[in-house]
Amino acid sequence: MPRGHYPQVGIAVSCEDLFSNCQWNVCNAFAISVARRTEAGKVRAEDREGMQLKQVIPRTQTEQMEYSIAAERRRMRLIHAEIIKDLLSSSTAQLGECQEYEDAVPAERTQVESVELVLPPHANHQVSTFGGQIMAWMENVATIAASRLCSAHPTLRTIDMFHFQAPSHIGDRLVLKAIVNNAFKNRQCDVIVQADEDDTIYRVATPCVSKGGKGQDFILMASRRKPCDSRDPYLIALRSVTLPTHLATEEYTRGEVLCAGFSIWEESDSVTKISYYNQATPGVLPYISNDIAGLSSSFYGTFHSCSKYLEENRDSLATLPPLCPVTNGIVLEVLPL
Repeated sequence: MPRGHYPQVGIAVSCEDLFSNCQWNVCNAFAISVARRTEAGKVRAEDREGMQLKQVIPRTQTEQMEYSIAAERRRMRLIHAEIIKDLLSSSTAQLGECQEYEDAVPAERTQVESVELVLPPHANHQVSTFGGQIMAWMENVATIAASRLCSAHPTLRTIDMFHFQAPSHIGDRLVLKAIVNNAFKNRQCDVIVQADEDDTIYRVATPCVSKGGKGQDFILMASRRKPCDSRDPYLIALRSVTLPTHLATEEYTRGEVLCAGFSIWEESDSVTKISYYNQATPGVLPYISNDIAGLSSSFYGTFHSCSKYLEENRDSLATLPPLCPVTNGIVLEVLPL
């Protein structure tokens, strides 16, 4: 990659229905661009030295938060190679015989290989292949590989990490290879007791992703509190409780949530802000850092589920005070306690 300054650009894609005046989020991404020196308005192919960029000055509270998160995301990206190296070295020592599962699909059966010729419509004015075009080709082979595992038509949900290591140009032939590396189960959430209309006790179980390990489960009480007036947020508090009817088992390791929850309030007529709070401990902070860096998506899954629930129950929440109903846009943030 050429030397110089690399601006990090946040990208949000939403869709709108002109008839109902509704909007919904499609995806979010963070792009790293390379600024290169130009001459006579044209970028020279041999000029790889980066040009100096002016620093960005955050002024609002939201901009300051995004500025800090971007700095942490950059730090995690720079150490990404070391993290992967450590993971590979530690996992190699734990490799052994593969576990046998009923109706399992051999990994080699999901292999896909495709060759694409870069044509003029696939490239920009610098004759380099559009990054989005490469991503589209990658999604095609990934979708075919995933469909061979699930025998269905899967849809892309997220990309954890994406790097362009070298350019390609018109006339190049790109070889794309895909294979399913692993398959994971979703969290299981069951209602144990509906104490009243505002308090519910759940059992949440998460499977273990490592060989020979145990899954983890939680017994959580979720309490909802409606705002007293228009200046207060709608609150959802979570904490672990103990029930004699649901003791810890050998199959799962019993986890504990000391203090967590969501606050929901209306920013404007078109934006609802959701903040997630968690009493962070040294054991929790690595998971938050991994989500910020894009190495995992556990918090994204939590936010996505919350956003989906609010969108699906827009009509049923219409009877709540004015601050609570879900509006078109949703802003999410993580605030460790």
